Amino acid sequence: MPVLRDMALRSRAIFGELAEREGFEFGLQKKGLLMLCKTRAALKHESELAATANSLGVEAEVLDAEGVRAKDPGVEIDVAGGVHFAQDCHLDPARFLRDLRREVARMGGTVRWGAEAVDFRQSGARVEAVVMGGGEEISGDEFVICGGAWSPGVGKKLGLSLPMQAGKGYSVTHPEPPTLPTVCSLLNEARVAVTPMDGKLRIGGTMEIVGLDESVNRKRLGGILKSVGAYYPQLSETDFEGLEVWKGLRPCSPDGLPFIGRTKRRENVVVATGHSMLGLSLAPVTGEMVTDLLTGGVPKYDMALLDPDRY
Repeated sequence: MPVLRDMALRSRAIFGELAEREGFEFGLQKKGLLMLCKTRAALKHESELAATANSLGVEAEVLDAEGVRAKDPGVEIDVAGGVHFAQDCHLDPARFLRDLRREVARMGGTVRWGAEAVDFRQSGARVEAVVMGGGEEISGDEFVICGGAWSPGVGKKLGLSLPMQAGKGYSVTHPEPPTLPTVCSLLNEARVAVTPMDGKLRIGGTMEIVGLDESVNRKRLGGILKSVGAYYPQLSETDFEGLEVWKGLRPCSPDGLPFIGRTKRRENVVVATGHSMLGLSLAPVTGEMVTDLLTGGVPKYDMALLDPDRY
């Protein structure tokens, strides 16, 4: 927990720094996160987790039903209570990636869309080039394996063991919802996330373990959408009918920690993957850590816990 806490708080600081820079307009909102509980039993359990969070220096306030509604008074919320995590933030991931893409181009970098890395050209303990799907080779001095749920297959070409399961999740974004919360929430019993984004409302959830299958399971999707109205009575499943469904694969490691660091198996390869449900949250600090590793610096975290060779 301490290493994830330290990384998350550093990421939060970097997001804040980026939001102040010219060319970055990704809608960062510092309004915290509400963990909403329908039942007293769930609230008791979350209260215990809140105590653990506070002991780690992560601000968590236990609220009754009225306290929850006071945090977001413009929307009807039907719960027994909840926990407010004041340090949480939210943003628009699509806008954030747009800004990053533009910054990469400005700095002279190139993004290759639809490109598949299928193998590597190696010489002893060094990688000399990545081999692309059409046979093209891209040479380099350093290589970073950051392929999300596809990283184990890529790493296997280099003799790496990166055990992961892909945890599929879904989301639907309503462009003009009938009601719009201003604070992000997690619906405790339903395991669903509710996120406002520039007048839009995103509903997402599930952790479906089905390998690299990216098909949409309509039954699971229906479960996500059906649960929202129980917490937000002004919303219903029918409000989201006919909207585009997004799906994605979270790269989940056995111990819940990402793989970040140099591997002993190849002297010029850095691994940065396996962030599970914290991919966006830990992206900035991971980039900072990879920068340190590539430039001879030393990341300020317990790298033994994140060692890509630990399995």
